[in-house]
Amino acid sequence: MKIKLNQIYRAEPVLRKLTGQEMPIKIAYRIQKAIHNVQEEYARIEKLRMELVQKYGEEKEQKMQVKQENVMQFAKEFAELLEEDVDLKCERLDIDALPDSIQMTVQDLENLGFLIKPNKEHD
Repeated sequence: MKIKLNQIYRAEPVLRKLTGQEMPIKIAYRIQKAIHNVQEEYARIEKLRMELVQKYGEEKEQKMQVKQENVMQFAKEFAELLEEDVDLKCERLDIDALPDSIQMTVQDLENLGFLIKPNKEHD
């Protein structure tokens, strides 16, 4: 499925949160596959983000930070990166197959929207 890198960047923390929840093994397997694919792309995004921090930053208190005068340029370039398309290889998850015990906020669900196959009855 073709998606924007910003969708991966927003979804990764939510998927990580799902790993701590109990669910049927088949669903856990599908989520684990999705997590693996998302984390591969997320790692690439983070590597490029850190390159931008190096480019526009300086070391403060033993960690790199973007210089104040470079924040706008850093944000612009990172936003451009996040608008890139990527072909993510994973199945969409059937929302009806997810156990009721999974707790998510509306924001969590929004961030995972590209991975969730909506229920046709309630769509």
